[in-house]
Amino acid sequence: MKHLSLLLAAAFSLPALAATAPPITQLSPASGSQVRGGVTLIDTADGLRVAGEITGLSPGAHGFHVHVRGNCSAPDASSAGDHYNPDAHPHGDPDPSRHHAGDLGNIEADAQGRATVAVVVPGLTAADLKGRALVVHDKPDDLRTQPSGASGDRIACGVIH
Repeated sequence: MKHLSLLLAAAFSLPALAATAPPITQLSPASGSQVRGGVTLIDTADGLRVAGEITGLSPGAHGFHVHVRGNCSAPDASSAGDHYNPDAHPHGDPDPSRHHAGDLGNIEADAQGRATVAVVVPGLTAADLKGRALVVHDKPDDLRTQPSGASGDRIACGVIH
C-alpha cells in the first residue's frame, strides 16, 4: 500500500511539471515613475513571442527594448547598459535583419496608461535574452536616431529570467 501511494503521488505530479508556465519578467519603476508590468517570452516557430501588460504609463507610444545587462539596480535603470546588439547593426533600420536585436519597437498606452505587449521577434530565442533586461522608455522610439532612438528616460526595468 505504501508503494502504491508513492506511485500515485509521483504520477499526479507529472502533469504539473509538464504544464509549467514560462517565467514572467517583472518590470519595476525607474526614474521616479509608477510604471509596472509583467512580460513573458515564449519561443515559437516564428520567433520569440513577447507578451504582457504594462501599467502606469502616460498615454501614447513608449520605446521598448532589450538591454544588454540584467541589472536594474540604478534608480534610472542605467545599470542595464545599452540595447542588446550582438551583431553591431544600426538602431532602427526598417529591415528587421539589420536592426539591434533588442529593438522591440514601441508599445502604445491607452488613456488609462495601460499597454498590451504582443510582438514576435524573428531570430531571437528566450535563451538569447536570459540574464538581460527589458526596459520601457518615456518617449517613443523614433526608429532612426543613433544609437537608441531618442526614446528618453528609462521608466521601467526588469531582469529576464
